[in-house]
Amino acid sequence: FPFKIGVKSAEFSSRLNIEPTLLDQMIKYLIKEGRIVQQAAYLKLPAHQPKLSSDLMALSEKILEEFAANPLAAPTKEEIIGRGSEFEQVLSFLIEQDRIVDLKEGILLRKEDFEKVKNSVAEFLKKQGQATVGELREHLSTTRKYMVPILEKLDQLGITQREGDKRRLAKR
Repeated sequence: FPFKIGVKSAEFSSRLNIEPTLLDQMIKYLIKEGRIVQQAAYLKLPAHQPKLSSDLMALSEKILEEFAANPLAAPTKEEIIGRGSEFEQVLSFLIEQDRIVDLKEGILLRKEDFEKVKNSVAEFLKKQGQATVGELREHLSTTRKYMVPILEKLDQLGITQREGDKRRLAKR
């Protein structure tokens, strides 16, 4: 799977059928020796750089163009995956490479669009103090389907804080 970041250590355990404590010791040793590298929950060879084939790279550009054309009404994860296994591979790659942000409810945004939304919400709340989902939805000219997962992600990141049915900037 050249398009994957690496292999999750849990996958090693199930494939190799090795006692978990022994496997953990082996992984720590291989990391210490520089034979493998840990990146978040993934293990990989030091030289491994995930990449797509030229066909899949072209498909990834088409998907990103589709998202760019309608950032706050982009296809959902389910809609993209429903197009076929190659779409699922490309989407997985784009999410792992942090080019697409995967929100709740299957809502997806390009990273740069999510950053624009984050900044716009922060500016709006800076001026208004607080706002409802509906007010923020109107501000961004989107639907509740997209707004709620966006706000939940902003809450999770500590950008906003929910207080009843309103949001305000989180104290930092």
